Amino acid sequence: MNTEFENISKELLIKVNLSGVITDISSNCHNILGYDKAQMLGSNIDRYLVEDYEYLLIDGLNNLELVARNIVGIEKIYDATIYSDKTVGLKISLIDINRYKEIEMWEKNFRIILENSKDMVYLYEIIPEQKFIYINHTIQEMIGMSQSPSTTPFDIAHPDDLHIQYEKINPMTNFDKPMQMRMRNTQGEYIWFEDNVIPFYNSEGDLQAISGVCRNIQDRKELELKLEELGLRDTLTELFNSNYYHMHERRLNDVDDNSIGLIMCDLDDLKIINDSFGHACGDKSLINFAQILKSYFSEEIVIARIGGDEFIVLLENVTKDEVRNKYFGLQQSMKDINKCNEMLPLKASIGWAYSPTSLGIMETVFKKADIMMYKNKVHRR
Repeated sequence: MNTEFENISKELLIKVNLSGVITDISSNCHNILGYDKAQMLGSNIDRYLVEDYEYLLIDGLNNLELVARNIVGIEKIYDATIYSDKTVGLKISLIDINRYKEIEMWEKNFRIILENSKDMVYLYEIIPEQKFIYINHTIQEMIGMSQSPSTTPFDIAHPDDLHIQYEKINPMTNFDKPMQMRMRNTQGEYIWFEDNVIPFYNSEGDLQAISGVCRNIQDRKELELKLEELGLRDTLTELFNSNYYHMHERRLNDVDDNSIGLIMCDLDDLKIINDSFGHACGDKSLINFAQILKSYFSEEIVIARIGGDEFIVLLENVTKDEVRNKYFGLQQSMKDINKCNEMLPLKASIGWAYSPTSLGIMETVFKKADIMMYKNKVHRR
């Protein structure tokens, strides 16, 4: 027998009399609650609802959230539209909204994460109107400004860095690398920030919005400035120089007792390159080799140019296997790079040494790495 609820699919419709007995129900009840239609007809609605039936007997149309149990006792939340008539009973429409509730919960948790982040996180709309859609509270700690959408990144940018802010809203910008710029706080001071920007494009390919995680790097910039002032950088390769390495060598030899590894490198044939192709080509080889070292080793590792063609890598708190693996990995990295540079490949003699302790023996470890490097140079000849 067909009923008025027969063709309903995602929406569960139920008719209940004044006694709470189900008099009609859509046939999709099996898909939604797990019961067959025959099982539910004639049963009491209280069997399935967490709320008391009398609570729903309110004249008029009501929209609320109801919790119902399925056949295995699992409770789910449904968006309910109820038409109550105290002379007839109820007509109830139930739509499962659990997925939306889960999304709502995850959105709430994600917002908690954003608001507790020590970095400034934002979403900036470009089309149709340039404005902040979201900024977490960290902006107050970083530059003393409120989370007001009226805040603009252009008003507080350092004049020399204003072009970087405009690059962020330029669809032709390469967003692969972080952007560094200075922004003014409420005390009028300019602070260095590093911004990792994520672009969002619409279906027409227009840059519609950007999101970013902006970090205060003022301390890093001040340290870099101090290092430059102290003359601890090699001007050609931008690596640390021998002064910086020996500063760490003295620390490890006299104060800090750590496991250490040294990797010594000597760029081969530099004199031949200088004599045959000129010093500019030789300088380029030094710069390229320095770039290989910087790319292969992480930022926190000390890499220094300690002589004309000599480089050293200082690894702290490492195992012997880790140092050995870095040694072989560096050699393989050079081979891979030279496959693309067969006309003028970079060649280097490399040696390494390890010690589980550093106090009083830094010079000994240095000599071991240097001897191994020299043996490799002789062997390569």
